[in-house]
Amino acid sequence: MNPAPRLSPALWPTVSALFDEGVALNGAARVAWLAALPARAPDAAPHVQRMLAALDTADTLARPDTALMSAALAAADAALHPGQAVGIYRLVRPLGQGGMATVWLAEQTQGVLRQVALKLPHAGLEAPAAMAQRFEQERDLLASLEHPHIARLYDAGVSPQGQSFLAMELIDGRPLTVHAATLPLRQKLALFGQVLAAVAFAHGRLVIHRDLKPNNLLVTPEGQVKLLDFGIARLLGDAEATGSAQDGGASARAFTPECASPEQLAGAPLGVTSDVYSLGVVLYELLCGQRPYALDRQAPLPLTQQLAAATVLPPSQRVAAALGGASTRALARMLAGDLDAIVARAMAANPAQRYPSADALAADLQRHLALEPVQARSGGAAYRSGRFVRRHWRVLGAGALAVAALGVGLGVALWQAQAARAQSARAQAVQRFIVNVFNVNHPQQAQGQAFSARQLLDAGARRLEVELKDQPEVRAQLHLEIGGVYIAQGANAPAREQTEKALALFGQLGQLDSEQALQAQFHLFELLKEESQYDAARAAAEQLETRARRAFGVNHRWHLGLMEGLSWLKYQQGQPEQAMAMAQDALARAPAGAEPAMRLRLRTVIGTCLIDLGRAAQARDVFEAVVNEGAQLSEHETINRLSDRYNLARARYNLGEFEPLAQALGQLVPEFERHVGPQHDRTVKARSLWAQTEVARGNFARAVALQQINLAHAQARQAMDDDVLSLQRLTLAKVMRLAGRYAEGVPLAQQGLAFFDAKYVAPTWYRARGRWVLGELLWGAGERAAGVAALQEAVRLGAQMPGHAENTAYADMLQGLAMVLGQRGMAGDLPAAAELQQRAVAIYAKALGEADAATRRARLQGHWLAWLARPQDNALNTAFDTAAAAWARQTPLAAAEVALLRALVWQRAGRSAAAAQEQARAEAAWQQALGVPYSGHLLALH
Repeated sequence: MNPAPRLSPALWPTVSALFDEGVALNGAARVAWLAALPARAPDAAPHVQRMLAALDTADTLARPDTALMSAALAAADAALHPGQAVGIYRLVRPLGQGGMATVWLAEQTQGVLRQVALKLPHAGLEAPAAMAQRFEQERDLLASLEHPHIARLYDAGVSPQGQSFLAMELIDGRPLTVHAATLPLRQKLALFGQVLAAVAFAHGRLVIHRDLKPNNLLVTPEGQVKLLDFGIARLLGDAEATGSAQDGGASARAFTPECASPEQLAGAPLGVTSDVYSLGVVLYELLCGQRPYALDRQAPLPLTQQLAAATVLPPSQRVAAALGGASTRALARMLAGDLDAIVARAMAANPAQRYPSADALAADLQRHLALEPVQARSGGAAYRSGRFVRRHWRVLGAGALAVAALGVGLGVALWQAQAARAQSARAQAVQRFIVNVFNVNHPQQAQGQAFSARQLLDAGARRLEVELKDQPEVRAQLHLEIGGVYIAQGANAPAREQTEKALALFGQLGQLDSEQALQAQFHLFELLKEESQYDAARAAAEQLETRARRAFGVNHRWHLGLMEGLSWLKYQQGQPEQAMAMAQDALARAPAGAEPAMRLRLRTVIGTCLIDLGRAAQARDVFEAVVNEGAQLSEHETINRLSDRYNLARARYNLGEFEPLAQALGQLVPEFERHVGPQHDRTVKARSLWAQTEVARGNFARAVALQQINLAHAQARQAMDDDVLSLQRLTLAKVMRLAGRYAEGVPLAQQGLAFFDAKYVAPTWYRARGRWVLGELLWGAGERAAGVAALQEAVRLGAQMPGHAENTAYADMLQGLAMVLGQRGMAGDLPAAAELQQRAVAIYAKALGEADAATRRARLQGHWLAWLARPQDNALNTAFDTAAAAWARQTPLAAAEVALLRALVWQRAGRSAAAAQEQARAEAAWQQALGVPYSGHLLALH
């Protein structure tokens, strides 16, 4: 038996395309097609024949354990193998292959540990640098397409070895047409409705699919449709106007010709109506079990001409022509009329004659299902009255049917025609607007420039007022949608501008109680909350609650979101106990089946409050659960998942888990940067925590560099919250203190503290901690009196905060003051310092446990203060030495700090020679660890 010919990687694009053609054919048509294949494509024919033969004897060719697929994959991508690392992903086994890429089951090894579908584009499609640049521009927008029926793009990039990759949600499902083959017509249309909802969602965010086909529409075992590869064609090089499908370039291989629109085959600029055409092809196959036509990539005739010459039978005629019995004839009758017309309009050769949007197509299908006249048909009064009679036949007596049809026909016709014209006009206006926005990338307009998603959004926002000035309803809707996209990007200033414009228009139209207007009000509430405009945010929430209850009842869909936002406002105003109680009450009162994603956000508020109340272990448990559950919840947005991981990191920082935390933050910060940008406030906060973690690990120079970058990003962003900017100044001051650069840190602390003092009259942790940092910096810089005064004020303010007696932040302030009082050595200082230190030790021990480094540090300082009070007591000397030996293993500065403490005791005891020896040893160790000279003033231990 002769072995099967080897399949080369170069031949895969041709084999893949031909296989798609063959799969679309059945019976005699496939037999004839296979007979002609060797003459047409002699190299590819044997492989295609074996693949189709395997398909006939297996449930699906995609089974990774078939010998055929395994051999083909091994030949096409010999360099890829199970266990291989691609960035942060480990390959497990191949799932399939196409002309553009290989798809592997892979495991994410860092961050969220999960399985993904890893698409690996073939080498040579494009230079790695160019692909990496385009991925950077587009992937964040695609990753933000969070919809129940869209498989999520988690990540996209290029590995250090030059392998480009796309990490996508792993979906267990079957192609839509396979799953629905035996379903009743109404169930098929219900599944297709899920497809339309997802496509419309993406179109509203200026993303088109470019490759809608059954194999990209999977149905899960639960009956939920998942759209794969949304917008991926653009990442793989299928930009508008890159050349026709006949030219054989990358764009030619990024879609299936039989499902592509005429303009896509011609290489023309694409808009939403290109996807509408593809939806029409999918609907045709869903109804008939066959595609409307077949195109041949290898034929000398261009694909556009092949399509123009193709004869497309209406679905009802295609079904009627097939061999079958009574059931086939019944299906043909059901398809005739409305569904034939709907498919024909969706697949119109002229884009202007198609449905202007996926929403419009969905609306016509709903009319058909509701027995209402569809817009795709130009039926007269008899058709419309017939629809009316069919809808109401139960309540109309047999003798009244004719009278009813005649009596209401004209009125119904006029009313429905008027409504249809209004809806059509709105839909066409939206279509024209979105097409015009996309056409910025048309070569004639682009003039060689490549516009990013953000630039397209900005351009659309500017053009609204001009192009749709006479259509306030359309403008209101688009202002709302554009505002929502800005919110997802973290651009609060333009988001608020668009949202307020939408609300103003809804008000002018008298529609402030409509669902869209209420959604705009919710957006405004969240924006005001983000900007810390507490009174305005609370007023907006109360107004929304009143209107939503009036329109939709007590359990309206914004209620939990409002409760989460209001509890967050409480937290921001320094009331964590009240905030936590409000969030817990909202969870307890939430009706069964309430939004899981919003429940997670309420638990996030609870966890954040626990951190501020010094209950870090409980907070860690809360956030570990939130992170794990959020990773499995498709509607829990990416930004919220990243924020959950940041909050978990905060809890672990407070628990002193620095080593694993540094690794986690080193992964999290780049993810924030990719998703929302380096200047976003959440990226800034995560990088700040990373800097403080590096301090705790003794990497002082790295910590200062990280926080300096952080402050620069915060200052560069015009829309940055002043609270965040001031907090970053204080954080850099704190890092400077720990790095021994006291004089540099003083002005930063003073600037940050001045802002919080001016903004908050009542005591807050910001004001208390700011004074603590400033006090230690002043002391270290030699301004002893000012340093003591600032630390005393920090302790006074901290004592007024809820839960301070259990909060490690308050313990930091107590021991900071204890250390400077001990060094100052005035009358009464040592007893006062000892009392402060005992309180700090008690807090650390209760919150963190005896084994924690912070507790050991505090106990060491307590032993030192006791020994300092009685320097001749050998027992106290021994107790200090024992504690110091344990502490010496904690930090690179331990040797310097212990030597300095001894030097201070020997000075007090009058042993100047021993003090000088310890001082010299300490200063050398200090210089080596920090890279700066010792200033002469020891602060709290690192």
